[in-house]
Amino acid sequence: NQMEEGNIDISVIQPVVTKPEQFKTINETAVYVNEHYGEKIISFGGIHPESANYKKELLEIKSMGLKGIKLHPDYQDTFFNDIKYKRIVSYATELGLIVSVHAGYDIGIGDPVHCTPQMSAELIHDVAPDKLVLAHTGGFNEWDDVEDLLVGKEVYFDLAYTLGFIKPEQLARI
Repeated sequence: NQMEEGNIDISVIQPVVTKPEQFKTINETAVYVNEHYGEKIISFGGIHPESANYKKELLEIKSMGLKGIKLHPDYQDTFFNDIKYKRIVSYATELGLIVSVHAGYDIGIGDPVHCTPQMSAELIHDVAPDKLVLAHTGGFNEWDDVEDLLVGKEVYFDLAYTLGFIKPEQLARI
């Protein structure tokens, strides 16, 4: 299969809840994936910032055995420094969940950017999350601000959709 050909040990699916009513279906599907493919493919869960009861939903995600959640501020139409996200990230941290977030410009959506490096820096300062992963090397197409505001903070960056867009020397510095 393609994972073996690419020497990939584990793939992580990161579903996005674009409407609060998708919570149950998306997270039940994540559990199904983990039960059937958990050795090679694992799925995170998801939550929407407009959740009626974010604590209950995060506890449910944790009790389902999901290791983390995916947030996509652009698709969820909420800025990442909004109190709704701060509460979700804070409680997810308390529960030991990984929080993966789309960061920077989304080429499929355009402006406004709902998760800038400035917003991420504010959330990190206010919440101090343990396992925050900012996609696209901290903020797609906003790497100067990533360097200035996020490098050295307690945060992880993934490199998805970064290579070929960022200068190699800047990626090495970050």
